[in-house]
Amino acid sequence: AQPDLQPFHEAMFEQPALSCFLITFVIFGSFGLIALLTGVISESIFEKNQFRQEEERMERESRRAKMRQECIGLFRGIDSDSSGTLSMDEVRAKAQLILDWFMAREVRLDKASLEGIFTIMDMDQSGSIDEGEFVNGLMQLCEAVRPMSIMELHYQMAKCTSKVESTDANIDKIARTVEKLVDS
Repeated sequence: AQPDLQPFHEAMFEQPALSCFLITFVIFGSFGLIALLTGVISESIFEKNQFRQEEERMERESRRAKMRQECIGLFRGIDSDSSGTLSMDEVRAKAQLILDWFMAREVRLDKASLEGIFTIMDMDQSGSIDEGEFVNGLMQLCEAVRPMSIMELHYQMAKCTSKVESTDANIDKIARTVEKLVDS
């Protein structure tokens, strides 16, 4: 594998511009070709990854929509008086149905935790759970990220908001009283 370069030797040394051009062309051509191939491969991988992520998102949204419908069905099955809200008594009466629903979704829950979950789901602290609170609470419990902590955080935020609003009302009341005292 030793080519005979003798005929080209004269042309290379007699015309140095041609030599420089050929060397530059080979170097930049090879780098350009490598860059082009790398770009095409990278773009292909990037597009496949985006497509896979979009498929996963669509599948996740589909599962969430299905679960939301199941949660609404469970709510309506538990709401014995068709009031649109669940009292703790209704939840206690249908506790086994709720626990079975959770077990079917591989969420471990016991009866003792049910009352705590009811309290946490009651975001507006009305003593009853409406359909929205119930569905959102169950959706959070069935998702993969430590749902109990998220629900507790929502509960604490709702509780804190309620206390802030109450404190704000009390401060307004005190301010009006002080103004009346100053005016008299």
